[in-house]
Amino acid sequence: MASLIRDSIEMVKDAVSGSSKFDKRLITVGIRGASKTTFLGCLHLACDLLSIQDKNFTHFIDEKVGGMRKVASQLCRGYFPEATPPGLIYEADEVMTWHTSLGKKTVRLAFAETAGEDIETLIGPYRKSMYYKAPTYRSAEILNQYICDSNGYVLTIPVSQIPGLPQVVDEPPDDLEDPDLNAARILSRIFAHKKRTHSPRIDGIAVLWTKSDMVEEWLRAKGMDLHNPVTARTFLTTYFRQTASVLKDFALEHGWDKIKFFPMFVQVEKTVLPDGSVQFNKWPDGKGYKIILDEENNLPSFAMKSSFDFIHWVKETFAK
Repeated sequence: MASLIRDSIEMVKDAVSGSSKFDKRLITVGIRGASKTTFLGCLHLACDLLSIQDKNFTHFIDEKVGGMRKVASQLCRGYFPEATPPGLIYEADEVMTWHTSLGKKTVRLAFAETAGEDIETLIGPYRKSMYYKAPTYRSAEILNQYICDSNGYVLTIPVSQIPGLPQVVDEPPDDLEDPDLNAARILSRIFAHKKRTHSPRIDGIAVLWTKSDMVEEWLRAKGMDLHNPVTARTFLTTYFRQTASVLKDFALEHGWDKIKFFPMFVQVEKTVLPDGSVQFNKWPDGKGYKIILDEENNLPSFAMKSSFDFIHWVKETFAK
């Protein structure tokens, strides 16, 4: 057992130190059920499309646990990826590179599983299971440091789980608390670490409003369009007051221009019932919601514009 623990810690140290050759590192964090893995698949698809259009852009997924490349393939067939189990998990990195006459700039966007109050992740080797959990507190702490010492953050928040929705749109995991509470805790812990250490400054924060298609019509009826920066701010201060407060503390010191919001979704088939309520359709085999497909282009219907906007934000913020 002692040998296993030592090997696990050394494996994590090697993985973390091996990332130092990359110019900048972002971390994608969020509670369970926040669609981090789905976003990874959508981002990979958007990067594939961009690499076809832009001869100077390249990318690849660096898998930390087995099977992450499968996510994009599943989305194109109409299926969401399997739910990530709770635990100390490090999923994969999306590595983006821009080539110029002066050299190249590379940004590593790391996807880590977090659990609300405790930011705990692990870089794991390939196993029989798709996921690998940290066997020790020490190995989790190494990854906590890795997260907090990053240059930027991508926070995923499932807007389908805000209170007051007219119907049950999304069934959260049993251990999920208020998404506002969890997002505020994650950001607070990162900011507190930054203030008490000499870790790299935060160059930018992206907030992803995931599953936004499930609440888009309802929010617009309330005068809140997530694609409009003004009404999106109203949405933030109405349903995510704790998160807004934490972000304001950061923005007053570093500027609101350091924070960007992106609505993200993979569009789900829906049926309007006779009473006017909306039912989101699931696969008959029980494998989750049915994704609307763009069969002509072999793509799921997803937030393509927001995904391209996000890639542009990464380039302008971290690859300059």
